[in-house]
Amino acid sequence: MLGRIRLILSFALAILLVGPATLMAQNQGRFNVLIPYFEPLGDADDDFGKDASEELRDLINTLATHQPVDKDDIEDEADRFDLDMDELNCIRTRQLSSQMNAEVALCASYTENPDKSWTVNAEFWDIQSNESFTVSEITVGEREEEVAASHIFTEFDLYIQQVRAAAICGDYFASQQWDNALRNCDQALELNENANETRYLRGRILYEMERYPDALEELDRVL
Repeated sequence: MLGRIRLILSFALAILLVGPATLMAQNQGRFNVLIPYFEPLGDADDDFGKDASEELRDLINTLATHQPVDKDDIEDEADRFDLDMDELNCIRTRQLSSQMNAEVALCASYTENPDKSWTVNAEFWDIQSNESFTVSEITVGEREEEVAASHIFTEFDLYIQQVRAAAICGDYFASQQWDNALRNCDQALELNENANETRYLRGRILYEMERYPDALEELDRVL
């Protein structure tokens, strides 16, 4: 069993590329969040997405830890690749974020319903780890761009909590405080069960605690 766990540890780390070091990376100042226009799907009117994105930028800018990338800067960078801001889908947004050294990118889309309400889906992407945090779907009224933005902003706080718990887990792991590390990794995974870097680190912690069956089960989930 130990040989298999060691093999999976090496293989999983190769897949994740950056491994747990990402969780412990330090950043001076505020993290940059790239927020493009929300993407209209089907025949949805694009004004809602533009207004909602502006509202969300204003809310993100109130945080001490994060700041939105300026809209003009997004437009200028998109123009370098012969793109309009309206053409930034999720893949292009993440690519542009990497070019602009933005640590976080928002991908948001919406559909227009027959009663003139809007159903909005969104997720935040950590550009370095390539992991996403899914925002719960929301349906808002015809002129409720602020409500949609406020909902996404509220769940962005959960994303921040998840990243913080994962970073603390990494710190405790580095100092070999296994119980504290495990507790914080568990908190992070409760907020985002798809955080594979954290799950990999949790597997390593369980291995160090000699809980080998649990470690193997956790690492199998990463793969």
